[in-house]
Amino acid sequence: MKEVNFMNTKSRIFLSIPMLAVLSILSSCQITPALSHMPDFAQGQVHTILFSSNDNHNKERAYYDALLELQKKYPDKLSSIKIIQKDNTDMVDYFKVSTFPTLIIMYGNKVSVRIEGQKDTDKITEAIEPVYEQ
Repeated sequence: MKEVNFMNTKSRIFLSIPMLAVLSILSSCQITPALSHMPDFAQGQVHTILFSSNDNHNKERAYYDALLELQKKYPDKLSSIKIIQKDNTDMVDYFKVSTFPTLIIMYGNKVSVRIEGQKDTDKITEAIEPVYEQ
């Protein structure tokens, strides 16, 4: 029985090495466009961008709740939400984001609302709903 456990352990190690190699290669291949100018946002439309960090999911929950609530109310204006991870430094730098989460609501190429840090759902909803009402 000890030999079987030893073989299982040996097999797991042997199989995990190629998997780790593939994952490390894939994780290093990140396509991030260089932003020398404002990203192209369609004029006359509302754009919702949430800057997220893997270590702040509890702080982000209120943002998701507010956005889901408003998406039900304004499905035509809140049909897509762009979520930008902290490691997308081009976008983070372009929008000068230093606090996570940060929510930016744009109308065309103009920032209409910017909310940073931990907030409760009602405060977020109050701040961003007027943009979707337009």
